[in-house]
Amino acid sequence: MSMNAAPEITFSSEQGKANYAAARRQYPAQAIVDLKTMRDNMAHLVSVVGGPASGTAVMGVVKADAYGHGLLPAALAALAGGATWLGTAQSHEALLLRKLGIGPDRCHILTWVYNGTEVPFDELIAADIDVSVGSLPGIDAVAAPVLEAKVFDMTDAVGGRDFKRAMVILSDLFSLREKPIMVLAALGKNLRQLYTARLALESGKGAPALMEMWNMKTSWQANKLMQSARRCPLDWCRRAVALAGDIYDTALPPAAAVLLLDWFLTELAHRNIPVLAIAGNHDSAERLDYAAGLLSNQQVYLAGQFTSAPRRVILQDEFGELTFDLLPFVRPATVRHCLPDADIRDEDSAIAAALGPLPTAGERRVLIAHQMVLGGGSLPTCSGSESVAADVNVGTVQAVDAARFTGYLYTALGHIHRPQQVGCPTVRYAGSPLCYSLDECGAQKSAVLVHIGANGAEPELLPLRPLHAMRHLTGPLDQLTAADTVTDAEDYIWATLTDPVPRPDAMAVLRAAYPNAMKLDYAPGGALDTGSDAIQQAAQLRTMSFDELFARFFEKMHGRTLTPEETAALAQLRQEAGL
Repeated sequence: MSMNAAPEITFSSEQGKANYAAARRQYPAQAIVDLKTMRDNMAHLVSVVGGPASGTAVMGVVKADAYGHGLLPAALAALAGGATWLGTAQSHEALLLRKLGIGPDRCHILTWVYNGTEVPFDELIAADIDVSVGSLPGIDAVAAPVLEAKVFDMTDAVGGRDFKRAMVILSDLFSLREKPIMVLAALGKNLRQLYTARLALESGKGAPALMEMWNMKTSWQANKLMQSARRCPLDWCRRAVALAGDIYDTALPPAAAVLLLDWFLTELAHRNIPVLAIAGNHDSAERLDYAAGLLSNQQVYLAGQFTSAPRRVILQDEFGELTFDLLPFVRPATVRHCLPDADIRDEDSAIAAALGPLPTAGERRVLIAHQMVLGGGSLPTCSGSESVAADVNVGTVQAVDAARFTGYLYTALGHIHRPQQVGCPTVRYAGSPLCYSLDECGAQKSAVLVHIGANGAEPELLPLRPLHAMRHLTGPLDQLTAADTVTDAEDYIWATLTDPVPRPDAMAVLRAAYPNAMKLDYAPGGALDTGSDAIQQAAQLRTMSFDELFARFFEKMHGRTLTPEETAALAQLRQEAGL
């Protein structure tokens, strides 16, 4: 507008008036931006669509420095008029609005023009800025930093010892159907970055060094990593992972399992995290020992075969030396062969001989073992996949008294599938990460995070939810497989059908809805076998005769007992068959 149409300007001081006069002499042509008018115009637009209470979103577009009118003043005028969104073409302007104090609680911000190879998606997403997507590569570019941002939040929570928050974030990742391998890959990358950030701090370097190392395009991610690294001491980044046996579930594992273990150990080695692993009764000790010497150079310590004593590994922490005794699964015959002068009568005395002298006062030692251990004479809680004989053994492993481990700061046990302590909190089975029997339906899996101090250890359970849970469903077949009742279809399913008449295609119908259905049985009368005391039931079944077993099976399938005629026919068939 022309100067003669401009309203009279009121100055706050004489100096301001003089500055304006000087500017007029140098720039006689001027554009006067009336922010009040901009605010009133926005208020009118909001009223046209129903007013602020209508719920209708109204955007004030402030791209190109608000068309030369000033990015921040124009944005504030639009918001004062009732706008709920701001729009910028360029991503740097959207980020600038956030940095100038217009937070997500005040309004949404949308940006839509960017170079797909240069745009800082990670920073935009962290600032809660909406980004338009116009292609499949654009979707991939936006989705990748979302996952990385989530994983960063998880590792940041762990670094701050907020493990509950970390588990919530991990659960969110799985609820979003993120593939576990993608989560693990992002986690691995983030942990490596966090470790290098901590090293940069230790050497007096800052975010620029981290940006150069990881080829980061913006400083935002580097600064966030440095902030997180300041809360993580270097020894936290160097934690050790203990695997207490049954690395595989068979002596001849499939190639896919071997490759998975190789990937897992390689990733931990890249993170400079020591691994302490022993052979269990399901493993081939000889195969695990292959290349053990080379792996030790990468801080992967494997103890496969027992020779004469536990393999000893010494690590350093803030309290000094911490010794790990790695005792693989052993039988009395093995110990007798290696220690011919030892008095070995059973598993208990064999373990005593294999361990040798127990830790003395002041020694900081941790034991990793794989045996059946009793605490106070009590049998651990077992699963249906673990056979229990009368002489107290599980999986052909006889019992060892937990008192044999006196003096160790912590004893990490493998073998039993259910997580539990044995006698005291510092002697503990971590349990299996997956369910291996139907009676584990609904069982809570976990990992154990052990905090080793100067004179003791504190275990902390971290809940795990398997990607495919094991569940027990009960009801009529049609009801269980109805489209509106099927949830988490990839879970492992044990179904008990209450239909009055068995259907020959029942398993096929069930697997059409649940591809991983594992077991199918019937309870037509409504009497259910929950499997909660599967071990006791199995022992009872072994004492029953053929006739009793058949009668029980018939009743379970048909909901009634055998008639005298059917009993006689069964006896005749047995006689003809020579049974």
